[in-house]
Amino acid sequence: MNNKLSTKENLIETAANLFETKGYHATGLNEILAESGAPKGSLYYHFPKGKEQLALEAIYLEGEKIKAHVQASLQSFENPGDAIVSIIEFIAATIDSDQKTKGMTISLIALETYISSDILRNACLDVYASLENLYAEKLMQFGMNKEVACKLGCVISEMIEGGITYSLVKKNGNPLRLIAEQIPKLLTI
Repeated sequence: MNNKLSTKENLIETAANLFETKGYHATGLNEILAESGAPKGSLYYHFPKGKEQLALEAIYLEGEKIKAHVQASLQSFENPGDAIVSIIEFIAATIDSDQKTKGMTISLIALETYISSDILRNACLDVYASLENLYAEKLMQFGMNKEVACKLGCVISEMIEGGITYSLVKKNGNPLRLIAEQIPKLLTI
């Protein structure tokens, strides 16, 4: 167990990693406990509602990591198009190098749980909405009207999520790069 993290944080981090790599349904609580090194009693102490409550915390943790990365990237560029292209290129390069998206998407857990758990589906919706808002805010700072910026924020977020999925299936970042090429055109219309 990582001594820098509390037991609760360690359980959430471990669960998030396993859910991302193996999936929600393929990850059992015993596996989370074994991987984290936490005693079984601590799991139910911190998460009395079990796996779904732990997954909820993991979704929000991963969402915060994704938002922090997106926000930092958006702030490092004045032009929103350049910032968004940079974000997409970073994800594409990461997929090229490891075929993983750790800390870049919650899509696997969203796809696995949208039918079986409204709690987890709504948590995923919250994360996606916050990403859409980050893109929209950057577009509004650049002078775009709110209605158009909100719609484009949604479209950009959806394109990136779809591009991540397709890039993982193809085992390269080229679908994301194609999206990145379209961003400047999309923002000038």
